[in-house]
Parts: sequence; structure tokens; C-alpha cells
Amino acid sequence: MEQNNNLKQQNKQRRNEEVSDSGSDMEEEHENLDVVKRIQDITNEDQLNPKIVYKNQVNASQKVLNEKNEVEIENENQEEDEEEKNMVNEEYDMVNVDLNFYDPNERQFHSIKNLVNGYLDGLSYNSSDLADLVIKQVQVGTMVGIDDPDEQDQQNIFGFTTTMPLDLYKNEKVIKEIANFITEKSVKHNQQHENLMKILENPQIKTGLLINERILNCSPFIVPTLHTQFLEDLKWVKEDDPEEGSKYNFDYLLVVSKVFKANKFDKTTKKHKSNNVLDEYIYQKFEDYKFLQRSQQFFVFEAQNTKNQGGVTNHNQDVQSQICYRVVYLIKWSQYQQTVPQLQQELLDMHELQQQKELLQQQQQQQEQ
Repeated sequence: MEQNNNLKQQNKQRRNEEVSDSGSDMEEEHENLDVVKRIQDITNEDQLNPKIVYKNQVNASQKVLNEKNEVEIENENQEEDEEEKNMVNEEYDMVNVDLNFYDPNERQFHSIKNLVNGYLDGLSYNSSDLADLVIKQVQVGTMVGIDDPDEQDQQNIFGFTTTMPLDLYKNEKVIKEIANFITEKSVKHNQQHENLMKILENPQIKTGLLINERILNCSPFIVPTLHTQFLEDLKWVKEDDPEEGSKYNFDYLLVVSKVFKANKFDKTTKKHKSNNVLDEYIYQKFEDYKFLQRSQQFFVFEAQNTKNQGGVTNHNQDVQSQICYRVVYLIKWSQYQQTVPQLQQELLDMHELQQQKELLQQQQQQQEQ
């Protein structure tokens, strides 16, 4: 068992190195791609506080930012340069860090709790119990974050992927709360409600609750590794302990996530027509779109926090550019497995399209000038 645990840790380390290497290659291919993003402390409903800029293991060089800054200020005098730099430094506290992948552990409790606080659309529930279940399920689950040498009792986690077997945890109060939440929303918003209940209530069908959470500004480059490593964890536990591994022989995965839709009252937001209902939404997690395309069924409902803010009234919709929704979907395990290897290419395609869009915008601006 100890030898297998060491092998699992080595596998996590290999994943860290692969992300680092792939990031270097990505930088050469997309040298203008800025993946230095803001990491902020998360609170309920994804409200972000202190501004911290980070660099993840994609290892996009800070040199790219420096070169851009030099181009922008090369025609300014020294006094103006210093003033501009000071303004930037006042707005952001820049800290370059490397993100690593970890197994669940108790030091991650507070980070995990913060990430799942708004999991049930702002509904008060036992988020501490859910965080506790996540960190205790050490054999399955991948966390991404950093180790702060100044915080020995806490490990900062910015995202994680894990799965709770619903039959295994069905008597846990927090799992009952989640199941009741999904059932209540399904009754109101899901045209395939009866079919969903037949699957979830059938003891012969094994369903896992896929919990896939990360902070709002977390780099998408970590996503393929998060899901790939999750599959590796399941493979490892099945080989290491077949009896324990049998608990994770899923037929389906059930997912609760968040999407957005352009506000029809916001005249500044560009809309596009599509025959695909999935294309009407904006995805906070790009992988949700891929999984939804292969899902068995899904349903969407307006987020409660949007309603609380008056998002359904004309007055407030004039102000909000996007309306928040919750999406619940059921995907076959086999479809999930087939989709995960495609996430890396999807990420590359997304950035290529973004670069083409930016280039086109630059050309249009030059023509207008």
C-alpha cells in the first residue's frame, strides 16, 4: 500500500511537470498570449476581494508583459513612465506563483469550504460537511493550488475535481440536502424529471456527484490536467484495491454548475442566433459546454442570487450585462471518459479563435484610423 501511495504521488508530480512543459510550448506557439491572471480570495457567490496577480504552471513568461509595457511607454518621458508604473502597482499586488496538483488533505479544508459555499445557489446548507467529505476521500480527487511556507496549517486551493458516489454517501445530511435541491429544481424546470428520478433512485445504477469547482479567474490551462488526473486516481484505486475501487464503477455523473446568458435588455452586449440551445449560454467552465453536448439530459434555471438582486426586473436588467443561471446535467460515464482527452485541443482551439478575433479587431481599428 505504501509503495502504491508513493506511485500515486509520483504520478501527481509527473502531471505537474507535464503542465509546466506544455505551458512552455504554449508560450512559444502563442507568444502574445497573456495568461497572467488575477487570483482573488473567494467568498459566497463568487464575489472576489483582494487583487492578486498570479502565474500558473503554464509558465507564461513575465517577460511578455514587460515587453508589452515597454512598447506602450517607449514614447513617454521618464516622469510619466514612473507615474504610470506606480498606478499599476497600486491597483494590483503582483505575485508570481507556481500551481501544483495535490491529493485531498485536511489543510485544504478552508479553501474547499470557500469554493463550495455557493454550490446550492446561495441556499444555506452544510458546506462544511461537504468540504469535510471531499478532503476525507483521499483516494479520489485532485486539488490544484500552492503551498505557502508561512501557512503551515493551511494549503491554498484554487480549484478541485472529485466525485461523491451517491449510494455510498446517501445517508450523509449534506448529500441529502444536495439531492433534495436537485429534485426540487428538477420538478419545476426539467421536462425529463421522471427519467432523471428513475436513474437516481435505481440501486442498480451507480451515479457519482461530480464536484468541479475553482475560483473565477483560475487559468483554463489547468482544466485538462484536473480531469485527466481524476481519471488516473480512479484507475489507481481500482488497481490498488479492487473492492474499494468498485465503489467508483460509475454509470453516470451528475453535475451542478453555473452558466450565464447575455441580458436581452443590454444593448451593448452582442447576441447571436443559434439553433443549439447550448450556444445561448456563456460558460464559466469551458468544459461544461463539452460535457453538456454529450449529456443524457440537462435543465437550466435562473440563479436565486440574480433574482435577489432584481435581475428579473427591467430596471436591473438594464444594468446587468449577463444573467446568471444554474445548470444541472447527467452524463454517462463513458461519455465523460471520451470527452476528457478532447479538452486540451478544445483549449488550443479557443485561444486560436481568440487570437484571430483580436487580430481582426486590430485590423478594423487601423482601417478606421
